[in-house]
Amino acid sequence: MQEASATIPWYRTLSATQWKTLAASNLGWMFDGYETFALILTVGVALRQLLDASLYPQIPAYAGTVIGLTLLGWGIGGLIGGVLADYIGRRRMMIYAILAYSLMTGLSAFAWDWVSFVALRFLVGIAIGSEWATGSSMTAEIWPDHARGKGAGLMQCGLGLGFFLASFVWLFVGAMGPGAWRYMYVIGVLPALLTLWIRTGIPESPLWEAAAKRRNEAIERQRAGAALAPEEQALTRFTFVNLFTEPSLLRRTVIVFLMSLTTTVGWWGISTWVPPYIASVAAKENLPGPQWRAMRA
Repeated sequence: MQEASATIPWYRTLSATQWKTLAASNLGWMFDGYETFALILTVGVALRQLLDASLYPQIPAYAGTVIGLTLLGWGIGGLIGGVLADYIGRRRMMIYAILAYSLMTGLSAFAWDWVSFVALRFLVGIAIGSEWATGSSMTAEIWPDHARGKGAGLMQCGLGLGFFLASFVWLFVGAMGPGAWRYMYVIGVLPALLTLWIRTGIPESPLWEAAAKRRNEAIERQRAGAALAPEEQALTRFTFVNLFTEPSLLRRTVIVFLMSLTTTVGWWGISTWVPPYIASVAAKENLPGPQWRAMRA
């Protein structure tokens, strides 16, 4: 039996539910990529409308602030979303996060100055970070152990697909005049429709349901005055605190945090400025196209 199962391709061992869970997480992450790269593509032209003309020479600094605060929101959102998903469920948190970043992106189209713009983009970042943390948890918990790494990799592809999607949309929308950046954010409301499918077509994580049941039982026993075992006491604590109570878990958390911080700073520090750099090169070569001019900070 083991030899027979070893000859079956890994993708044929997955159920329809597992594939749908990956699809939902991937689509959520793809639209995250759209929301993020839409900002990178449009931040220059947006700030030219939202700032006084005397501040145009400082647009690169303002653009860096907007993008930096958006990414800060990612980190904060990942923390908030991860904690809330422990209490209200993975699927429900994913729905809330997608609705939140769709709504905040749509509202970004109505920004009236740079302060309102950066505030709304910060909220978009929080929602995006929450969605990523929840979607990755759902995929990891519903996919089997032998395919979990592949599932995580396939989910992460969604971000790059979102970048391509935003670039493709901007290819057409960017030619619609000075207000084109607002249209990009209005289009960003569409991912909210994904939540209708997630609500009906994607199940909750069985691992979370089991953990939530054990937590509720431990809390009830604690309220009744019963003596709790160490593992039951851990269930009654605020989940974020558990990261710092066990030395081995704390060590892994710190190491992973530093690794993630390094890759995030390096990757975003370079990729964020690729569109403006390409636009500046195209402008020097006198290449036509309003899309290039729009990307210049």
